[in-house]
Amino acid sequence: MEETVSEYLQVLNQLCKDCDFTDVKAEEYRKEYIRDAFIRGLKCPHIRRLLENTLMTLDQAFEQTRTLESAEVHAASYMGSSFPVQSAAMKTDDFSEGTLATSAVYRIANDFHIVWFFV
Repeated sequence: MEETVSEYLQVLNQLCKDCDFTDVKAEEYRKEYIRDAFIRGLKCPHIRRLLENTLMTLDQAFEQTRTLESAEVHAASYMGSSFPVQSAAMKTDDFSEGTLATSAVYRIANDFHIVWFFV
């Protein structure tokens, strides 16, 4: 199982403890450093791209990433569910000679939309 963003941030914080930040604003620089490393190290290129060019704190970047990660997990589990495909065929007399005498309608449905294909 891959690590979550929470676990990833904890590892970055542990690695950064030995860094020697001595400036008056050392804590601020430390958080900026961790934020930048956090964003650069994200596995998902979509989330990384969303965060790369925005000005936000480490906490804001973490919350945004955690929200997007959760959305991706839920979307993946939703897309993994399968819905039964129903089909029906009916004979019609509306077709001219040389065309198929039957028409099949396939219905593919999910919670967001219904698409009808006529074959």
